[in-house]
Amino acid sequence: MSMSTPSEALRKWLKDLKSAGVDLQEFGDIEDSMWKIDIGPGDGESSGCHRLIGFSYGSCIDDWSVWLSPKCDKFIGGFWSLIERPAEMMAGG
Repeated sequence: MSMSTPSEALRKWLKDLKSAGVDLQEFGDIEDSMWKIDIGPGDGESSGCHRLIGFSYGSCIDDWSVWLSPKCDKFIGGFWSLIERPAEMMAGG
C-alpha cells in the first residue's frame, strides 16, 4: 500500500503508534528534543526528495504536522544573493 502524501503517511504511522500504546505527547517530546540537538535522521540528504524543516505535535493525531522542504531549497539563498547583488559594470564597457 503506497501513501500519496507525507501527511497521509504520518497519520498512518501515528495511528499505529497510538494503537500500540505509545503516548504521542511523550513521543513528540522525545523526537523534538532529538531534533533540536541534531541527532535525528539528518538533513534528508541520504533519502527521499524532501528534508524535514520542522514539526508540531501533541497528544492527538490531529495535533501533529510536519513541514518539509524540497532538497533544492538549500540553493535558494545563493540564488537570492545573486539577484540582490548590484549589477557589475565591466571595466571599459
